[in-house]
Amino acid sequence: MRTNKNNYKIFQPDDDSLLNTGYSSLDMCRRTLVKIPFFTMMLHRKGYAKVQINFEEYYITENTQIIMLSHSTINILEASSDFEIIYICFRPSDLIKVGIKIDNNVLKVIKGKPCYHHSAERFAIITSISELILKFNSEKDNEYRNRITNNLLQIIFLDMTDKIKRLVDEDCWEDKYSGRHDEIFKKFMWLIHNHCLKEREVKFYANELSITPRYLATIVKDITHNKTAKQIIDENVIAEIKYLLESTDMHIKELVEHMNFPDASFLGKYFKKHTGMTIMEYKK
Repeated sequence: MRTNKNNYKIFQPDDDSLLNTGYSSLDMCRRTLVKIPFFTMMLHRKGYAKVQINFEEYYITENTQIIMLSHSTINILEASSDFEIIYICFRPSDLIKVGIKIDNNVLKVIKGKPCYHHSAERFAIITSISELILKFNSEKDNEYRNRITNNLLQIIFLDMTDKIKRLVDEDCWEDKYSGRHDEIFKKFMWLIHNHCLKEREVKFYANELSITPRYLATIVKDITHNKTAKQIIDENVIAEIKYLLESTDMHIKELVEHMNFPDASFLGKYFKKHTGMTIMEYKK
């Protein structure tokens, strides 16, 4: 696992293996919006934390499992000094290589509900399998390392699918997320994930949702407790820029083109406005 002072490579594999695993206190995510590029599962190990995943708040306490789709955002709002999780993550494209196909209905549930609290007995089973994955994945000289970890992954994903279907009460799910405002906000967040590289104006997202910018602003303010739609767009754009600065060798000119900025000066001013530092200061 590669890390640095900003730790945007927390889930960046050190080699060509499909899987990246380990233990983490998630210090790099504390009071900082971080974009996770991989499909990620986290299991509570000790301590507690209050987290924000895709701008929704959750508590990580005993027997908590978190499942995040690729390009989700996470921010640790509060955490105990001894907080630690087990993480397992890999590229979405590698799911097929491992032989895993996740049901679309399950993906829909995960997108809206990434946090699950299990019974102590059930959580102990999940943790045991996960720690076996960590153990075998670290055995670089094991001839059957990939086959063993792939088989264990299939077990944990099949179990995950079964338990998600059991844990999520369909009636409660529909009641919680059937409101028009909630549905529009979820679509808004999904559009940001898909378009923030190129689009940074509220008007674009309002048009995509077939509503007025003012109506979108009202919905976002209500659900996020006074954040503006533009703030959420900008937070995602900055998280993407930071991720690219940390995980690629892009030159400023390439970054300008990739992120659809008019020029390097505009990008620099935008970045400093939202982070308080220049791009060069951040890279250092």
